Amino acid sequence: MNTPIPSRQDYLIKTFGLKFPILAGGLMWLSDANYVSACARAGILGFITAASFPDEGDLRHEIRKCRQQSNGAPFGVKLPKLVSKAKP
Repeated sequence: MNTPIPSRQDYLIKTFGLKFPILAGGLMWLSDANYVSACARAGILGFITAASFPDEGDLRHEIRKCRQQSNGAPFGVKLPKLVSKAKP
């Protein structure tokens, strides 16, 4: 018996407990705790943009704030990949 392959939408909904299979990607200077927690409460997966908070303490504060405001709903943090142009 063949097992059907779940769609991407089903995977997102089941894995993250979403209402809708929507990802709200990180938007520089816009994706803060207020925006992302609103996404989470609406049933979609939002992402805080770490690059918007150059100070590590500010980013940690924003993540804590989002945890409190999202009422346990999942959210993500977009971390930039820093590439050095220096030769080894």
